Amino acid sequence: MRVVTRADWDGLVCAAFLKLVEDVDSIRFIEPGEFQSGALTITSQDILANIPYRKGCGLWFDHHLSNKIDDHFEGAWWVAPSAARVIYEHYNSEKFSEFDDLLAITDRIDSAKLTIDDIKTPAGYILVSMTVEGKRLGDEDYWLRLIELIGMNDLDNLMKDQMVREKCALYQDVNEEFRRALLAYSNLEGRF
Repeated sequence: MRVVTRADWDGLVCAAFLKLVEDVDSIRFIEPGEFQSGALTITSQDILANIPYRKGCGLWFDHHLSNKIDDHFEGAWWVAPSAARVIYEHYNSEKFSEFDDLLAITDRIDSAKLTIDDIKTPAGYILVSMTVEGKRLGDEDYWLRLIELIGMNDLDNLMKDQMVREKCALYQDVNEEFRRALLAYSNLEGRF
């Protein structure tokens, strides 16, 4: 089956989880707006995750209130902090038993429940999530690599990966440049 998802952290975790419980042979990334416009032919061999429903798919998993449908479908939808949580709870698989920490962090990332420290000094999965920009189609190899690493459930191994280290270093450099520009060219009035 093919997983069709968006290239954000939640979408990547969805794909990693689905690979653990379904016979996934490929992953296709697409932006929700493009998908809603009718791009991409969908068949019963497709699993849609973290994107709107499309009639004819085999399975659909989502958590966005705006995507709620009344039609019968296979899969699961409910309002949750992440689509990954919907998949996790729907399958209730032993294969997910070691992923509780990753799921909790994915919930925080996707529902924007990050602390000021998470934003100022991101680390671990939070830092890696900030390296994922779904609109950069040239990053598809990186997204696929992340899905493989996420599925291994080994944060240390993920953080040692050369591609991940390079993306994290680039993010931190750009973020620091932005911080310096804010300090040089803006003023804070009141309390943040």
